[in-house]
Amino acid sequence: MFVCGNVGFFSIGIGPICWVLSTEIFPLRLRSQASAIGVVGNRVISGIVAMSFLSIARRITMGGVFFLFAIISGFSVLFVHNYVPETKGKSLEQIETLFQGPWRELEIEEQRLVMTKSKYEV
Repeated sequence: MFVCGNVGFFSIGIGPICWVLSTEIFPLRLRSQASAIGVVGNRVISGIVAMSFLSIARRITMGGVFFLFAIISGFSVLFVHNYVPETKGKSLEQIETLFQGPWRELEIEEQRLVMTKSKYEV
């Protein structure tokens, strides 16, 4: 039951998010490098989980490990639902603006001020 709970929660929570968001949230000029860093991070964390699995299982039993994983995956579903914005049907530019939030608006305003200033100086 706990194995199925872990797989189910992981599959709708944090599992696909790292793959989907790492290809969408970064600006085009940085997307390949940032996605590569995301993949490396994903693999490192997966390795840590795999290497610690048997040690944890010896201490809290096999069922306990999958219960713990199911709980963590359940919380990840809540995290994704509450804090990760929906990107379905949005262009990459809209997604970039969505994740940059108010910082992007400040950057655009600074660019407008610089352009206006240079326009009047000439």
